[in-house]
Amino acid sequence: MDNNQKEILAKVGVKWEEELRRFCENEELYVSFLLKFEQDPYYQILKDALNKDQFLEAFEAGHTLKGVAGNLGLGDLYRESGIIVEKLRPINKITGTETMDELGEDIISQFKDCKNDMIKLEEVYTRTIEAIKKIQ
Repeated sequence: MDNNQKEILAKVGVKWEEELRRFCENEELYVSFLLKFEQDPYYQILKDALNKDQFLEAFEAGHTLKGVAGNLGLGDLYRESGIIVEKLRPINKITGTETMDELGEDIISQFKDCKNDMIKLEEVYTRTIEAIKKIQ
């Protein structure tokens, strides 16, 4: 990978040296995983689940997206997906049998606020995918 490609990745939060260490200094292995990221379904699952008010599914997809972004060192995407995950985290305390009225306005408001956070996440996701395409 040349310096121009590394600079492209740095613009989406990749700290090249750290990520290379994570992949045992195997640049080819890291790049192969990075190029597969576009096929990862969890961004779309998160987006669809939020649009359908399926907050548990959104939490699980967001948490997975955050983990994949973290493992690949996609720092900006990791940070933005983490914002949504933390807002959805209270879903772990919900049994699934509660009605919307029983959940309380604060929790419902926080969950719905995630839809606004998706706008920023979508921007970051798009920039990340574009950056990855440029290194192919």
